[in-house]
Amino acid sequence: MTQRTGGLYRLLYFSGFYQWFQDLLGDRAFMRAVADDWIRPRPGDRLLDLGCGVGSLLAYLPQVQFVGVDHNADYIERARQRFGKRGTFLTVDLNRLQYDPGWIGGFQIITLICVTHHLSDSEVLALFGTLGKFLAPEGRLCLVDPCFHEDQPWLARQLAKRDRGEHVRDESEYERLAREAFASVRAEVRQGILRLPYSHLFLEAHGPRGDHRHASRE
Repeated sequence: MTQRTGGLYRLLYFSGFYQWFQDLLGDRAFMRAVADDWIRPRPGDRLLDLGCGVGSLLAYLPQVQFVGVDHNADYIERARQRFGKRGTFLTVDLNRLQYDPGWIGGFQIITLICVTHHLSDSEVLALFGTLGKFLAPEGRLCLVDPCFHEDQPWLARQLAKRDRGEHVRDESEYERLAREAFASVRAEVRQGILRLPYSHLFLEAHGPRGDHRHASRE
């Protein structure tokens, strides 16, 4: 995982400052839009949220079986304090993802919200390969990340260049990586969800390549 750590970026490692900063940006409206418009979970779905931060997504979900994973132990502790038994929260490095065997084929939805722009291409592809094994037969991977795109406002592009994650990509690059790992991919760029001018790619993928359950979709 590659990200900027100097100066003010360092403060984002502390869960209290991170939550305050996210609220300042308009995180509540952002998470609601992600949950309602993109993830669209059903009650009872088993959902794996990788890079869950302080667990903010869970506040906008119905009664799902929620597993949240993040490498920052301080974030995970805050998530446990906020949500108690509503979810299971684990401190895990995504590049060294250790998991329960029960995760194989066990999730209807896997979310990566503002995660893959912290990872190199090879790290993303390795992660996608693992996550494909976790999806239930009709499961979906839902990804949201800052992106570059044509006709992007100047300020939005400058903010994306200065994001804590060092691998913000063009929209087509995110799609290319997803298509290497999944048979079906759809994506769209959305702007204006945060209080700052920012562009996000919303991407949905299913049908892990090499998985016989989805061979008819190839």
